[in-house]
Amino acid sequence: FRDADGFGDTATIRFLRVGDDALLGVETPIDMAIFDTDYVSLTVPVPAEAIGENARIEFNFVSDGTLDAFSGLSIDNVTIEVAAP
Repeated sequence: FRDADGFGDTATIRFLRVGDDALLGVETPIDMAIFDTDYVSLTVPVPAEAIGENARIEFNFVSDGTLDAFSGLSIDNVTIEVAAP
């Protein structure tokens, strides 16, 4: 779930090639202005550049450093699904 200050914190999801950490496709921003009170499902498409690659999924959270009681980004139960052709 997302628990951020709503204006200074950012989060992204990136797909990186294992071995050289090359970015596969573009990073996907997560809207941190939304305050979740429980876990919610978010769907992120796998970039075409990552298909067939040995890839790592990176969840990146950056805080603006202000003193507040927000915990940031909590991630649970990540699933990768293949769409039917």
